[in-house]
Amino acid sequence: MYVKLFITSVFFLISCTCSSQGRDSIICSNENAQLNTDVTPFIKGKKGVKEIKWKFFYKRFELKLSDPSFEIVRFTITWDDRRKDMIVERVNYSSIVTTDLENSNISDKKNYSLKNIAPGSLITFDDILIKKDGVCYHIPPFIVYTIL
Repeated sequence: MYVKLFITSVFFLISCTCSSQGRDSIICSNENAQLNTDVTPFIKGKKGVKEIKWKFFYKRFELKLSDPSFEIVRFTITWDDRRKDMIVERVNYSSIVTTDLENSNISDKKNYSLKNIAPGSLITFDDILIKKDGVCYHIPPFIVYTIL
């Protein structure tokens, strides 16, 4: 009886361990990501464009990849807010970018609104983490300038 219980317990532990190591449980970070220079990011509908009208950022947009078999995990948007004389750094956890932060406990959410982007701003999309088949990669950043 104890042997049967022991074998059942071992089988249960092995099956739990195997299922917890599935590809969906991979946590991507800059520390475990490999560099991939073959995949390039761009703003949907703006591929190859380096100058974008500043009011474009007043609405929702999407970051895309040159190879759609990869998934965007996270990236950082950085810009200079000249009105407040500060550099703003905002993390995004999907390919969709909204004007204002959603589901955030940050008390100064207004500072992170893309509506603070002015003409002549330099916007950097950096720390871009992507994944495919359970493997994490980071890709080079890209920069756009805002125009009137």
